[in-house]
Amino acid sequence: MPLEVIEFLKIACCFKDSFLIQTISEICHSTTSEIMDIALVCIREELIIELEPGEFVIADRKITDAVNNILTLEEKQNINFKIARAIADEYSHNTSKVKIFDLLYYFNICRDRINGEKEILSLVKLYYEGGLKAAGTYAYNEAAGYFDIALGYMDSNFRNKHHQLAWDIYVNAINCYYSIAEFNKADYYSELLL
Repeated sequence: MPLEVIEFLKIACCFKDSFLIQTISEICHSTTSEIMDIALVCIREELIIELEPGEFVIADRKITDAVNNILTLEEKQNINFKIARAIADEYSHNTSKVKIFDLLYYFNICRDRINGEKEILSLVKLYYEGGLKAAGTYAYNEAAGYFDIALGYMDSNFRNKHHQLAWDIYVNAINCYYSIAEFNKADYYSELLL
């Protein structure tokens, strides 16, 4: 199998569900037509299936398992980090049908790679948004998980620089914790606000 097909499959198999040729081309810094040529080879070999123009899925779970067996943990995290960044860009520009929970799935895998104040701020906002959306559907346990991650990034420096955002996250997290009967956690964060 050609090396470019193997590299394509390494990326494609890290996607949770379907993947877009456009996203893979951004990750690989290649043109869409170059990536599409590789995808056509994969279609001929019955490795991937086209769901709709530009959107594909791996044809069989066995393919994903085989590719994952040759990927190191470091490679998987690097690929997931690239996927997270690429779809975060799509999400922020509303240029795709990316959902917040799909985006957070990829960041959950590789969030230890996030550094820099600007990236952390963006990530905190995404987890806050995910928490709000989950709480809005009464999925309070999931919301609490997203708020926990956002709160984990908020040291005193962050709270001082982004006071309103921090306040909003604390208030919504506290309400969520009370909703799932995590009273100690809710009381702890309430004390921090006072």
